Amino acid sequence: MELSFRAEATAALDIVASDFEGWGPRIVTKIRSGSPATEIVRAAENLSADLVVVASGGKGLSETILVGSTAQRIQHSARRPVLVCRPLRTPR
Repeated sequence: MELSFRAEATAALDIVASDFEGWGPRIVTKIRSGSPATEIVRAAENLSADLVVVASGGKGLSETILVGSTAQRIQHSARRPVLVCRPLRTPR
């Protein structure tokens, strides 16, 4: 199971990274396991990132209050600037 997960994650990451290839900033990819917020903050520190950009989940207020979002945890724990982007709303 672990090999399948890692292979699928690597394939998905390669697709996303290729979309940003040639934009200017250096693209660094690495598959990690653990708390997403913790791992993103750790990676930003390890890479001496100038900026951490994350998407907000857009799941609504009640879920944010009860569970908290990854973007919020990153904002509160990162020692680097964080830009949180809200996804486009699609009409229902």
